[in-house]
Amino acid sequence: MEAQAQPDQPASSYTLTTSDLNVLFIKEQEEILYFQELQADSWKMYDNQPLQALIENRLNDTLVAYPDEPESYAVFRAQTVQEKHKDKCKVKIHEYMDTSPREGLSIAITVQKDSKTYIMYCRKDTTLGFKEENAPKNIAGNKSEYIFYKRDFSEGDNEAFRFESSLLDGYFLASKEENGLRKLALKKSHDQVDESLRMKVR
Repeated sequence: MEAQAQPDQPASSYTLTTSDLNVLFIKEQEEILYFQELQADSWKMYDNQPLQALIENRLNDTLVAYPDEPESYAVFRAQTVQEKHKDKCKVKIHEYMDTSPREGLSIAITVQKDSKTYIMYCRKDTTLGFKEENAPKNIAGNKSEYIFYKRDFSEGDNEAFRFESSLLDGYFLASKEENGLRKLALKKSHDQVDESLRMKVR
């Protein structure tokens, strides 16, 4: 259902066109409740600040991105604690509200380098890339090149995660050996304990 409300309209001054709370974006500011209806099958970025994160594979190698290369890519590298925090390329995780109930948290990943922002995206040929663009605040539809579902890696393990593409069902972010590098790649997997999918977020 397309929204009839104006963005961030106070609840006291608006008549709902839907009773489904799954399609409402709600926030509270100065004790006033604000909301707007979202289109069915869409994502909206939460107002909270993105998480600046260190993403590590099962070997505790840290994700390092090269978004400004002609063939943009990201790899996992062994780094000291000092190197991890001195890296000029900052990875950020943006969280989204999803109007359709799904398993996991909807997120997008951006990289900041030299005052520029790049967003990671999936291509339909199952490769990953980066483009110079901010994370969008709203995304229509039920599939997106930018959105991944962050889920616990395994039941009872709340320290590691796996990230499934919303664009390509069954494809997950993985650490893949390629030309002597451990590259971040997409991998088709139905195995709950595929260790190449195991990621930690610090």
